[in-house]
Amino acid sequence: MALCLSISEAASDYHSLIARSSAYEGYKVCTVRVSSDKDVRVLRNIEETFKDGFEMWSDYFQKGDVLIFHVKSDYIPIIREILKRHSIRFQVHKDNVDQTIRGEVSNETDSRYDEFGYNYAKHNPFIAMFQLLKGLTDTYRRISRLETVGYTVERRPILAVHISKSRLTKKPAILIECGAHAREWSAFEACLYFTSMDRMWRKNRACYLPQDQCLDKCVGVDINRNFDVEFCQDSISSKDPCTSTFCGISAFSERESLAIKKMVARLKNRLLAYFCFHSFMGVWTYPWAKKRELPPNYREMARVARVAVNTVQNISNSVYRIGNIARVIYSVTGSSVDYAYDSGQAKYAYAIELRQGKEKTGFIMKEKEILPLCRETFAALVNSILAMCPDRN
Repeated sequence: MALCLSISEAASDYHSLIARSSAYEGYKVCTVRVSSDKDVRVLRNIEETFKDGFEMWSDYFQKGDVLIFHVKSDYIPIIREILKRHSIRFQVHKDNVDQTIRGEVSNETDSRYDEFGYNYAKHNPFIAMFQLLKGLTDTYRRISRLETVGYTVERRPILAVHISKSRLTKKPAILIECGAHAREWSAFEACLYFTSMDRMWRKNRACYLPQDQCLDKCVGVDINRNFDVEFCQDSISSKDPCTSTFCGISAFSERESLAIKKMVARLKNRLLAYFCFHSFMGVWTYPWAKKRELPPNYREMARVARVAVNTVQNISNSVYRIGNIARVIYSVTGSSVDYAYDSGQAKYAYAIELRQGKEKTGFIMKEKEILPLCRETFAALVNSILAMCPDRN
């Protein structure tokens, strides 16, 4: 079995980010319960009207969902009034986003650093992640190697770790992708366990506007909308560079998605499984993302997913949902999972949204919760792979 782990984008130095997190000073984390299609329309109108200081933490929401968003304090009174007028329940979940971000970092001293200077119980900067991967592949060079498969627009390496006894192996391969969305830090930490910018930033750092307009939200492409699978044909993906779901100017316009494409092509004839890690919904889903229709082998993918989520529940009592991506999360085109399943001919393909922390603050997770999340995710991944190959157990 060959394993390839790809880190497609990474946040820069964590503590530099924390020092500058005052960009969210006074912002509040709020929740609303969506009770009707009318509520959805009201919230979309609020999002458009107050877009310079209001951002949803989910691309898509529907009747019955509890929606999380952050908003400038100055906008709270008028947004509260709009929601009250439409009988939409509104609650301030956290009074200050800046303090919540700072709260991710523990003041307690933790000495659990490994021989490469990496601590799985802490949030780590990109250079520490690189040093860990370099140290591991140097130490275990007979079965692993570190490869730079491309560079981001800011010249950060797009890294891939190959784990195999032979470069010429014909054995089935598994490809794990992490970091398509920069703010989903728990996905980075979990993936690194098994092998200074805006904290709430989602996209990469490419800009397709004139240089003087390459500021704030108008920078970046959503990498997980940039694959050649009915590119930008859904209602969520956007052709507006100033939105968080900007799909890019064309399929594979981005260096990160192009690097994944090349890796999938390299493994095409033997790609057994593709895992794509995100956060924070707590779901283990399979194709299709582009439509609610179920793929031919959905029962088999569901069986393996059930093994994974049962493993998590046995370890931490956390409950993950499973199912078709379009049904469990939302319908979206241009995703890496659909591309790997369709063009890459992976027998199994999963988009995994890791669970939130205990405080239910979405992308923001306290450091003390990282290691338990890593351990349960690793166990789930191993058991799911074993379930794919019962004759190898």
